Amino acid sequence: MNSQNNLSFSTTFEQTVNFIRNRFTTIAISSVVIALTSSLLTYYLILGSVTVTPSLIYYGDPSDIVGAVFGVLLLLFIVYILISSVMIGVIYNLSASDKFDLKLVLERLLPAFLNLLGFSCIYSIIVIVITIVVSLIFAIIGFILPSRATSFLLILLGAAIGLFLSVIIYYFCASLVRPNSKGFFQKFADCHKLAVTQLKAPLLMVLVSWVINVVLFFITSMLGDSIVVMLIYSVLSTFLSFFVYSFFFRLYSVYNNVELTKADDNNQNNQQLIS
Repeated sequence: MNSQNNLSFSTTFEQTVNFIRNRFTTIAISSVVIALTSSLLTYYLILGSVTVTPSLIYYGDPSDIVGAVFGVLLLLFIVYILISSVMIGVIYNLSASDKFDLKLVLERLLPAFLNLLGFSCIYSIIVIVITIVVSLIFAIIGFILPSRATSFLLILLGAAIGLFLSVIIYYFCASLVRPNSKGFFQKFADCHKLAVTQLKAPLLMVLVSWVINVVLFFITSMLGDSIVVMLIYSVLSTFLSFFVYSFFFRLYSVYNNVELTKADDNNQNNQQLIS
């Protein structure tokens, strides 16, 4: 495939809409269950840390406090990876069958979790290195430019890095949906190659999802801190994540010539390209 071309955003978006629409009930129910589960786990972990930390501050040493906070963050991180793995399993299930099948979901759960855990460990190191390098660069720039200009450049750079990393992560998640013969490091390399050569459509999708999430967040903030409002926000965010995962899965499938199913693809040209 010519690296100068990008997969069509409009075509892939339309296919994703058809995919979600034809399985709307299953995806909506899955979004509610996943959102409720993740919210309860997050609330329990944060509540536990809020309860324990004050006593550590008064009676414990600093190492205990750091250890407790790190433990909570690690558990939240694992919960996020687990939730992402479940979503990958659901998309695999619905790409193979129109009906929900727990067996198919569980079939992809462990492989997806282990791959995402490995990916996260590698990128934790990469992000730390990037943070150190960027901090050093902007410490030097701070002596040259005004503080406002430096802050503006830092925000722009952070957003650009965040967008690019999001594209890489979503591509990697897409590579985990269908079982294949590729190993971890080959998938790891493929997601970076795709992020460089096929960037236009996924970048636009990530931008759209960010804007929608920001809008939902502001609406939620205006409606107050009601538990019902927060749960609705969590469900809508999860549903949006399903859409984005499905979008990237279709991009990845087209690039790797993976056969897509079924009724929602009959009238679509999944090989359409734009310059």
